Amino acid sequence: MRILSPILLAALAPSAMLAFAATTLPATIPPSPAPKPDVQPAAEPAPAGVEVKAWQARGPHDVITTDRFQVPDRTGRGADVPLLARGPMPTPDHVGPFPVLVFSHGAGGSDEAFERLSRHMASHGWVVIHPTHTDSIRRRREAGNDPGEGVHDRQSLEAALEQMVSRVNLPDRVREVRAVLEGLGVIERELQKAAEQTGHGFDTRISLDRSQIAMSGHSAGAMTAQSLAGMRFFPPRGPARRDGIADPEPAFKAFVIISGQGTTRPSINERSWLDLTRPMLVFAGSEDRAPVGNETPASRRHPFEFAPASGHHYLAFIDGATHASYSGPGRDLVFDAPPPPNIDHIADIVNATTLAFLEAHVRLNLEARNWLHEDGPANADAVKLEWRRK
Repeated sequence: MRILSPILLAALAPSAMLAFAATTLPATIPPSPAPKPDVQPAAEPAPAGVEVKAWQARGPHDVITTDRFQVPDRTGRGADVPLLARGPMPTPDHVGPFPVLVFSHGAGGSDEAFERLSRHMASHGWVVIHPTHTDSIRRRREAGNDPGEGVHDRQSLEAALEQMVSRVNLPDRVREVRAVLEGLGVIERELQKAAEQTGHGFDTRISLDRSQIAMSGHSAGAMTAQSLAGMRFFPPRGPARRDGIADPEPAFKAFVIISGQGTTRPSINERSWLDLTRPMLVFAGSEDRAPVGNETPASRRHPFEFAPASGHHYLAFIDGATHASYSGPGRDLVFDAPPPPNIDHIADIVNATTLAFLEAHVRLNLEARNWLHEDGPANADAVKLEWRRK
């Protein structure tokens, strides 16, 4: 029920706020220019005799990226939602409908998060939608509120980071994701525009498959995804204290949780995941500790460990993975551990496993399902991981 969303905010105490995205404060990073529609060429065929791991290899499609644009918020409770979308370049015999992945960034982040994963999915025929949430540093900058002002030493930096994390508003994020779902027609038109600007020479009518939609998120975005999956919150006071409250979104067929939250906060306990019966893939790492907050590598496993045994819940616990390493090299967290030496391989296995999982449980691809069930992710090169299914 949509009216429960404000209660979700009350259930999340400020001391239990979410770890922030893989970004530094804007005092040290210049504003990023808005992306222009671009096209990334498809992968070249592999040389004869060279084995290519299907889920890790780049897909057959060229990749297009839209300009940043907005979808309307029809609830009247907030501003329109800025986003960008990335997808496969259509061809005369392949204009859709394409499956959809909505990706929610971490606290303070933006639509730039997890571009490597986004491009990988798009090259395999998925449209990936990146909303920029209200807690985004970029959105605050654009509104004239620069959180980097006044940061001059470690103490002021830590205070600024705490303030940034405290701005995460879960009901706002849930509302924005639902605005994305209601705005798929707008997104189709923006993808068509991006395709046409490449000069491909044919009339496109790109369509998105409303029956094949999945949700993913990192850190605060993982909490957003879990909330939409039906995670139950238990506020310390009030009538919902005993049975908890949940606000699931039925449009999503599967969920990918990257560095999610566990029972380290008052509003979450072992019962919080009992209603999560839809397919779910959880990524966690042995060095994944919250730069702000009290999450640990053990608590990152909780979404898998306390979810019911459904036959389609998975855990990929990656040895050496830090909070910022799942997306590959880039803007590391200010207080994150040093990037692991195999960070590229960590990102590759996240991309490959996410693709196979969504192909298996959204598009019902039997080959992908067999790869997951035969412990395919555990055989990745240069990455040691614990792979579990229940």
